[in-house]
Amino acid sequence: MVTTFWNLAPPLPLASRAEWAHGEVLLDSVKCPVYPGHQRRGARLSNLIVTLPRRPVRDFVWTWYGECLVREETAVRLEGEGFTGFRLNPVTARYKRSADQLPPVLQELAVTGWGGLAPSDSGIELEYCCPHCGLKRYTCFTRPDKIIDSSLWDGSDFFFVWPLPAYMLVTDRVARYLLATKMTGFRLVHPQDLTCVSGLSPGRLSYWLPEQRAREIGEPLGIY
Repeated sequence: MVTTFWNLAPPLPLASRAEWAHGEVLLDSVKCPVYPGHQRRGARLSNLIVTLPRRPVRDFVWTWYGECLVREETAVRLEGEGFTGFRLNPVTARYKRSADQLPPVLQELAVTGWGGLAPSDSGIELEYCCPHCGLKRYTCFTRPDKIIDSSLWDGSDFFFVWPLPAYMLVTDRVARYLLATKMTGFRLVHPQDLTCVSGLSPGRLSYWLPEQRAREIGEPLGIY
């Protein structure tokens, strides 16, 4: 039996996305000792603080950087269904205008499920690796229908493949539940319809997974 997967993605239009509160979300930075042009954002060091547009807050809320936030009651329902492969992080949210009423409680849905490395058949290749700071750049996929090798998937309902951690992948069980319950604030994209417009530079696996899990998976693969 072939397992069906989907990309859980933000809806359109983009104007409905939440924004990081300016200067309030703490980030690490990476500086290359040789190449100044390799300076880049590192791991996020704090939970999210976001501002929301003044409109009804949907079940799923997305930031401009691609983080997925869910209403507290949505998180309870997902956990109640026994879905696996994610953790929930607290979020501080407010509307853009201070006079607005308080928004609902939100939590960040951070994916912890692992789908392995994208197979070479997908067209993804390591294009460059800096020996001084570890910066890695990968080519885009040319065969999006080949990015998932189900033999490498850990069985989680929410997961990602490397080097595509920003693409939240879910099982058909999740997709069917979200549609059946008429949840809002997302769209489902079949992997074969995914697009990639430039090269990939996802950073380290430890930016995306809890420390211990990132070490266990990433060290043998050289991506920790």
